[in-house]
Amino acid sequence: MKQQRQQFRSKRRGSILALTVILVIVLTLTGAALLKVAHGQLMQAVRVKNQEAAFSAAEAAYERAAFWMSQQVDMLNSLEKSQASGTLDFGNSTSDYAITFSTFLGARPVYRIEANGYCGIFQHTIQAYVVQAVSGWDLAMCRCPSGSNSTIALSFVTGDILDIPMHVNDLKDGPDNRDVYISGSPRFLSHVSMGESRYTAGGSDKYSSVMGRFEGGISFSQPASLIANADSVNQRVNRFRTYTHPSYQFTPTVSHTLPKHSRGTTGFRNEVSEQPAVHMKFYVKDGQGYVRVYDNSTVAAYTRGGGDSSTYDYRINPGSGSKYIKYPIYGCHFNSGTYTDIRIDDPTSPIYVTQEFGGVQSRPGAQIFVDGNVVIGAAQEDMAVLGSMINTVKGQLSVVATGNIWIANTLEVYGTRQADNMPTLDNPNILGLISQGVIKVVDPGMTTNGLLYNPSFFNVSTLPGYSPIGNSGGSQLFNRRLPGTVVVEAAMTIGGGGWGAENLYRNSSYPGRKNFKTSAQDRLVVRGSITEALRGIIGSGNNGFVRSYLYDKRVAGGIVPGNIWLKGKYVVIPGGWSESSAIRGIHQQ
Repeated sequence: MKQQRQQFRSKRRGSILALTVILVIVLTLTGAALLKVAHGQLMQAVRVKNQEAAFSAAEAAYERAAFWMSQQVDMLNSLEKSQASGTLDFGNSTSDYAITFSTFLGARPVYRIEANGYCGIFQHTIQAYVVQAVSGWDLAMCRCPSGSNSTIALSFVTGDILDIPMHVNDLKDGPDNRDVYISGSPRFLSHVSMGESRYTAGGSDKYSSVMGRFEGGISFSQPASLIANADSVNQRVNRFRTYTHPSYQFTPTVSHTLPKHSRGTTGFRNEVSEQPAVHMKFYVKDGQGYVRVYDNSTVAAYTRGGGDSSTYDYRINPGSGSKYIKYPIYGCHFNSGTYTDIRIDDPTSPIYVTQEFGGVQSRPGAQIFVDGNVVIGAAQEDMAVLGSMINTVKGQLSVVATGNIWIANTLEVYGTRQADNMPTLDNPNILGLISQGVIKVVDPGMTTNGLLYNPSFFNVSTLPGYSPIGNSGGSQLFNRRLPGTVVVEAAMTIGGGGWGAENLYRNSSYPGRKNFKTSAQDRLVVRGSITEALRGIIGSGNNGFVRSYLYDKRVAGGIVPGNIWLKGKYVVIPGGWSESSAIRGIHQQ
């Protein structure tokens, strides 16, 4: 019995030892496994951290590239003159970027940004194809000059209909006031972007009382338009000059000398001057689009005397001294005896040119360059010779002027229409207007309001070369007026001032423009786009116009010939963004 108990104890000790050994082995293996798991998790954490760092570095490089682009006066010129690349160092990660020209989207340049981020063995790459953003209405300053060094706020008013994306640069005023002024109940049907913040430095909400007016939404602190940058506009104008065929470049000279009083002074008031211009009459005949060009016309241009408060007709002063200067507004004009009819809807004609960059050509478009002023508009009397479709543009044409562009009648494009009367998206006919001066709707009533003429001295219609514009408004040939609704269908860029109407009164002492209606404002309809260096006025009280501005979405598609885009913001084209990760040359799906 005793021996049996000893054997049992011995076996139990052996079992315990064996279990102990097994347990030690299990614990050792478990510990090793846990160490391996912990090491794997640590390595995974390091891997994820490095991957995220490479991703963040690539994003930072892309943002730096986009910022660099936003600071360029002209991207195409910048790519020709400087290296559009750079590097960033974040300590544990680095990145680089390169910007190159890719192609043209119609006539719109497309740029390629490649941004790479690196951390450890990891690399993340972003490739983006971007174009300069396009707004329907870009304003460098939402104020109108009221003197040589002063501006006034212009309000959007009841009756204004704005179905056009807008952008307004930050005025950087002090104290910091709202940069959009509203009186009554205008309608903002499309998105509005602002260069300024919604809040003042003290945290006050400048827009709380008007937020409901922006039916299409509003955003703040957006990049500025470059329209106020004179160098930016100059470079684009010079590019147009370079690419326009010499046969369609004009430098007008004065062809008429205005009559004199016996006292030796002109028959006009002292403020009237003789300004050279090219006069263009658009028309469609037998299904073909033409423009009749009088290359040497003389505009009797009126500069209102008196103090600063006498007129709204200011433009940016390109010289030294004051910021703004009164400019001579259109009064009437006299054509030379010669003209040229130019067909503008034939892509095989030399008027159609392409721009080229990096061996890539843009879609061809017609271009006319004028080193001086331009008057656009036919009179109702022109139908007898030019046919019923006057003031109609058939073709894809840009008119570029170093001076002013005066619009003297309704101006529409040929082709198919949507239900709301906008050109359909597949309508190929479009007009671009670019001016280093101003683009304004003129006042034909200047011929009868006593400002321009001494009626006891002569009848303007008896002067050789007098060219009536607009519609007849009385028994005499010089009794002129514009329609009650003036329609302008064009993509307009105004580098020297604003878009609007001339000869609007500042006070009751000065007669204003001759409206079609006597008791209410006329309506100015724009179907296209507007980019202006400062806010132009279109109405004052019952004098002038209320507005209907409608965005022609074809502008964003690059249908307008030439580079007129001046936004500081760049956007990715559809399908133009891709990302990839790699481990030192090994691509990861």
